[in-house]
Amino acid sequence: MRLVLMTTLTLMLSLAGLPVTPENERPRLLGVARITVRATDPDRSAIFYRDLLGFAEITPRSAQNGSSRLFRINDRQSVEVVAGLQPTQDRLVSVSLQTDRVELMRRYLGGRGWKVPASPVSNRYAQRSITVADPEGRLLEFVELPIDGSKVAGKRIAPKDSFQISQRMMHAGIIVTGVPSALDFYTGLLGLREFWRGSGRDSQYLSWINMRLPESEDYLELMLYGEEPAGDRRGSAHHLCLEVADIDAARARLEANPARAGYTRPIEIRVGVNRRRQLNLFDPDGTRSELMEPRTIDGVPPVSSTLPYPPR
Repeated sequence: MRLVLMTTLTLMLSLAGLPVTPENERPRLLGVARITVRATDPDRSAIFYRDLLGFAEITPRSAQNGSSRLFRINDRQSVEVVAGLQPTQDRLVSVSLQTDRVELMRRYLGGRGWKVPASPVSNRYAQRSITVADPEGRLLEFVELPIDGSKVAGKRIAPKDSFQISQRMMHAGIIVTGVPSALDFYTGLLGLREFWRGSGRDSQYLSWINMRLPESEDYLELMLYGEEPAGDRRGSAHHLCLEVADIDAARARLEANPARAGYTRPIEIRVGVNRRRQLNLFDPDGTRSELMEPRTIDGVPPVSSTLPYPPR
């Protein structure tokens, strides 16, 4: 299928009198690599991500001053916490997408009129990357990971107990108010594939659009609003989703974790509109981590909503 698509693209470019160059070929998007969030106190955030969720903390050599904390989910995925959150500020900094050729991604986006940096840089984890803004101004980092994964040289701090709630970040959620522009960018330019639309149980409008990366099972969840929430009210919409095979077992492990004593919110299982069992946890600044089973309660895919977009 990829060969057919590339042959078709080559033919279309030739008929249009355009040269077939790297700028005309989108590099692969291999997954959601990282979500970066702000925190008022990274030490308190570490208790949540390292001790409650069980992700090993890796402090890179380039961030020894404590301004950045990295929590490893697997060799290619992580949660990053950066200091300096202000009371009314958005908790989300950026979402990072893995590509195999970051310079080609820069040329591809730039060749289509998108504002891109002059060249890739080496980020604080020694990964080649570029950062661009989507139509809403959300920052997307395109990062080129080494073949052996996103291993970071630095000091590794294991959780207090041998415990990790999930081995995979299934998706990241980002707020969208202008749906047509977002679809042009994410589907038309980046090649993401929409596979489900959902609406809140009492909503008159569409609430979510799920879009899978073209060369991955990871996806982005567009959180739809007519009017953007205030900066300090976006922590539930801007979120990460962690896959768990059995939500009952995950909840039991959380309740048995000694770090649970410091987490004061209830831990409740529910069935979402997408008919998957899930539960929500919140870090000290309100950023949501959604734990969710990968299948629906009966194995039947959920039906997409046909409701209209939220009015702006």
